[in-house]
Amino acid sequence: MEHPFLENSSDDFCNTVLSQFCKSNNEHHVHICTAIGTMSQELRDQSFPLTPIAYFGATCSALQSLYTATPEGPPSHLIDALSTILSLVVPRINQAILRKKYEHLSHVMIQLLGLKTIGTEGIVSCLKCVKHLLIVGAKGNWSDVAKLYGVFIGYITDDRQKVRKVAHNCLCDVLQNIQSSSMLAPLLAPASEAITKLFESSLLLAGGTTVNASERPNGAQEVLHVLDALKLCLPFMSSKYLNNTLKYFKSLLELRQPLVNRRITDGLNAICIQPTAEVSPEVLLDLLDSFATSVSANVSSADTLTFTARLLGIGMRRSMKQHKDMSIFSTVYVYYEEEQEVPIEEIFVVETLAAVLMNFDQDGIEDDEETVYALTGMGS
Repeated sequence: MEHPFLENSSDDFCNTVLSQFCKSNNEHHVHICTAIGTMSQELRDQSFPLTPIAYFGATCSALQSLYTATPEGPPSHLIDALSTILSLVVPRINQAILRKKYEHLSHVMIQLLGLKTIGTEGIVSCLKCVKHLLIVGAKGNWSDVAKLYGVFIGYITDDRQKVRKVAHNCLCDVLQNIQSSSMLAPLLAPASEAITKLFESSLLLAGGTTVNASERPNGAQEVLHVLDALKLCLPFMSSKYLNNTLKYFKSLLELRQPLVNRRITDGLNAICIQPTAEVSPEVLLDLLDSFATSVSANVSSADTLTFTARLLGIGMRRSMKQHKDMSIFSTVYVYYEEEQEVPIEEIFVVETLAAVLMNFDQDGIEDDEETVYALTGMGS
């Protein structure tokens, strides 16, 4: 779809949006082009400068008009189009201005995400806005961000895969930014606590779910969705809530369910390779012990064996580096013929690999569909 505003125009933002979407026949993209073109013309007619802040104001004004005119819920296609434009213009706004507009934009985001008529594309765009707002506009006061952050993390268990994926990636970016910023340091503990509490509530819901043969239990699905988020976010959580969260992994490993183990494996790997992860060596070693036991009974491929060996090695070295004097799993010493002592982490890895290899030829993994039902029985 060609658009008349694309040619002979000095409107950089409008041109950027149109060049991105105008050749697409996707209905959502068509609505974006129509909305940005109309907005550009209105700004010209009123002699406003065609700047990002002008588009920001015009978009927020248009949204407010929709709220007022249609209390039952604005049309989904308009909300989604305007939300997308907002997500594109917010990163162009000067950071100092965005900090001043934080409270207003936070209110707009909460209002948008609370609409029943907002569609998937609108939610995804709002989540991107929220991420940018929390990274650039937030200050070190938790009370200022708590409400917006609470709405934000609720989407990590959303039923829609596209929404969940964006929410997980955005949450990871937000936590990483908080962890690396001295100004935002006071936000890390409460932000991490909110994730741990969501994980705990999903575990409780899964444990208390009565399985209907015609339905997959919601609580179990939520556990899997939170685990997907934790794969990305664990390395950037505060020490207290990172270690509290990992303690639940041990119980989950006892279920020996491939879907769960795969996510826990990814989370462990992220922690072990991320130097900023504030994990307790005792907690990590205890979890590695449970992980090794679980994997040794379920290995089904050479690739899994190789990855497991590498992960155990990395995890052991990290734990030993953090706490060189602690006793690890066994007090038995092994000597070469020359009576040289073998490093204790090597003993552990060798013993674990022996257990894995002994079980390597057993039949394949249980059907993944059983995972949600195993999770459902956790709390019973």
